[in-house]
Amino acid sequence: EALLRIDLRLPPAERRQQRPLENPDPSLGDYLEPNALLQSDDPQLMKLALGAVEDEPDAWSAAQKLERLVYETIDKKSLDVAFASALEVCRTRQGDCSEHAVLLAALCRSAGIPSRVVMGIVYMGGIFGGHAWTEVSIDGEWYALDGTIGRGSVDPTHIRFGTTSLKNGGFSQGLLGVLQGLGMIDLEILEFAQGELTTRVGAAGIRSTQESGRFRDLLEGVSFEIPNGWKVTPGDPEIREMSNRFVLAKLSSEASRATLLVIARQVPYDYTLDHIRRQWSERAGGAKLHQLKRRVACREGLVGSYEADGRSFRAAAVLLADSLYVVQMSPVDETGFSAFHQVLSTLKIE
Repeated sequence: EALLRIDLRLPPAERRQQRPLENPDPSLGDYLEPNALLQSDDPQLMKLALGAVEDEPDAWSAAQKLERLVYETIDKKSLDVAFASALEVCRTRQGDCSEHAVLLAALCRSAGIPSRVVMGIVYMGGIFGGHAWTEVSIDGEWYALDGTIGRGSVDPTHIRFGTTSLKNGGFSQGLLGVLQGLGMIDLEILEFAQGELTTRVGAAGIRSTQESGRFRDLLEGVSFEIPNGWKVTPGDPEIREMSNRFVLAKLSSEASRATLLVIARQVPYDYTLDHIRRQWSERAGGAKLHQLKRRVACREGLVGSYEADGRSFRAAAVLLADSLYVVQMSPVDETGFSAFHQVLSTLKIE
């Protein structure tokens, strides 16, 4: 057994470095040079990278811009691609975590930022699974970014098993080794801390509780009052390809046709409520959309009603740091409407 404590690491302001590096340490040579998988000297990749960072002199800020670029460029999140090179990914714009990792590593090198690819595991949608992401060197220290998620840094559930410059290839074998080793490892989260709040999950791995008429998800720190006559089922992880959306709770009642979902999502660092407005509008597909600003869980939020795919929806959304929380009801009926607003009015996010 081993007990791990993993902290979020960001480059301190006093150690931020300029890009491109002048007279770099010879030990960084393999992490700056192009190779067969990271064609960072290719004109297409150079143009893409320099167009994104423009004149940004700070290496970390530039790397964050490139992470965001990769997140948006690979618009087909697919598991069908088997370990493509950065140039292939740039042309096809599809792939899974390994394609995000190699493209980001190559673009960072194109912008004069040392980079390497990481193999490990990540907690997403309620389980740990094999994953790949990218690290960049800032003033001699390595800091992680994840083009698959695009949040501007990584959370502590990214557990690194190994790194590679990809100078001699071999990435596919390394990641396959991680995936094969997962079957031999049993992991559980005992506690996590955000700011001064520490939430203990416990050795039994209890995810949620229902006590005194209140549901509480221990990992997300989300709780709400359970409406009379409604049953709450803790949500199973919802994993669709590369989705980071999962259901914390599902509410149902024999007296209503409606189903209520309480959903949590990790979102990019520059995500705003305007993104929610656009997504609701796109989902409505030209149908009438009613939306208004409203306080949700004591914070500025958004409540909206719309129709999509022949069904009526009512939803409320609120942002907290890099997490988006949504309460959703469909279809809309009178009994469900009352329960929806009871959940919304008693919702707390710690």
